[in-house]
Amino acid sequence: MAKDYSLSNLYLKIKYNLFKKCITPIDWGKPDWEENFQNPHYTIIENNMYNNNSYTSRDAVIQQNDGLHLKTMKLDPPEYREHWSGNFTCYWKCGWVEYHNMFDNPYGTWVINFIPPVGGDGKGRVFPALWFLKEPYSPKALRFKCGVSKIKYKDIKLSETPKRNPDVNWWVLDTNNNYLGRVQKYDTINKIITLDKTIADINQNEILISGDCITPEVDIMEILSDGYFAHTIHYGPTYDAYRKYSIGSNISKPENKEYEFAVSLYPDRYEFFIDGIKTCVFDKNKVKNGDDDFVSDQKLFMILNSAVQSDVRDGNIPDFIIKRIRYYKHKLTGFIECS
Repeated sequence: MAKDYSLSNLYLKIKYNLFKKCITPIDWGKPDWEENFQNPHYTIIENNMYNNNSYTSRDAVIQQNDGLHLKTMKLDPPEYREHWSGNFTCYWKCGWVEYHNMFDNPYGTWVINFIPPVGGDGKGRVFPALWFLKEPYSPKALRFKCGVSKIKYKDIKLSETPKRNPDVNWWVLDTNNNYLGRVQKYDTINKIITLDKTIADINQNEILISGDCITPEVDIMEILSDGYFAHTIHYGPTYDAYRKYSIGSNISKPENKEYEFAVSLYPDRYEFFIDGIKTCVFDKNKVKNGDDDFVSDQKLFMILNSAVQSDVRDGNIPDFIIKRIRYYKHKLTGFIECS
């Protein structure tokens, strides 16, 4: 992961680590929305593979009096699982929740209070995260044309070998960029794409095929393999790697106590805060190798999940405890400044 060594973020990091006890934190005030864990708005995600060693499970998401517990539970014995994204031997199951279609405006400030899963028996390196992804879409940069000989119901018979073999969940569009469906499977021998929906009344000699994309990924908080809290952005659509570009800022090592992490989403930048103190700013206009997808003009959905690093096989992992989630609308100009 590339690190952002800009002087302004280095200054914010040093100021937070050395002078946080002397800085008056932001008082966020009354939120425009706050999660009620007794009547929650999240969706629990089940049976998705994650980090090459885990799958998500409903029984790893538990509401308790002190908050929402996202667990990382040891599988004994490990479980072999086949999944559209690959086949995995899973050593853990983990808690994972998502927030979709919360607000029409993609901009605003999210504030999340939590206790990180540090401690335990010391054998496991934890990998919890608070993050955002863009709703799946087909970036124009990844679209390519391919000839068609026949379309019937859900099947598209290609008249030529495609530039790349279509993969599961890839997009298919007509030559006017109108959405036709998502790929369920591709028969490489007969060159037949099977979609997830029936195509009706269409006559096409060519189609557009595109990889699926969910970047930018905006990581409000993750604990990396070096044990540090980090803010990270992954962006740039590509066929060759999910993370074409990355910028990040490692801040401090977590302790077994409650933290408040926040991110303000703007059209051209993301601002990060820990305990009401600004710790990092990623500005589209200041990033090397920047592209149009560094920030999103579309809705982002939020993910909260527990996990361990991919090479961890054993250990006792404490719960990732979410205490409070708030959302604030704000104007689209100006930075939020600390006292």
